[in-house]
Amino acid sequence: MFIPGNTSRFLVRCTSTRNIEAIRNSFSKSQIVSIGVALILIAKSDGEPNKREITFLTGILSFLGINIDDPALTNLITDDAAGREKMISLLDSLSEIQKDWFAFISYGMVMIDLGLFQNVNERELGYVYGLCQKIGISEDRFDLVAERSMRKSSFWE
Repeated sequence: MFIPGNTSRFLVRCTSTRNIEAIRNSFSKSQIVSIGVALILIAKSDGEPNKREITFLTGILSFLGINIDDPALTNLITDDAAGREKMISLLDSLSEIQKDWFAFISYGMVMIDLGLFQNVNERELGYVYGLCQKIGISEDRFDLVAERSMRKSSFWE
């Protein structure tokens, strides 16, 4: 099983080089911010984010062209219902291929714990399943994306 300890290797391994720029450029700034907030909430769903989760998160944000300290990101991180609804609404606006990519990186965030705990954190995985269902990604679809990301062939070819 592939464990995404190095974010850039994870992205390059699972994304064909001809599509990596297209994926990066397909998101609006508000969608990127929502993806970042979602990943932070996934990492925090089982307590404080660990070093590997923070490294993975900053790598994804860097890939998308945003810094973890970006005010747009920090302004949306909130525990209130309105902030979460805005995040879910923006994630729901993703195209189907963007939603698959979101499921793919969410899976990476969950899998990053394998190196520390030797098993998947059920709380994080449950949080991801719930979030994905709210934006139209079924558990079966999420599992299919996760399975595809573990194959040796490029994920997006």
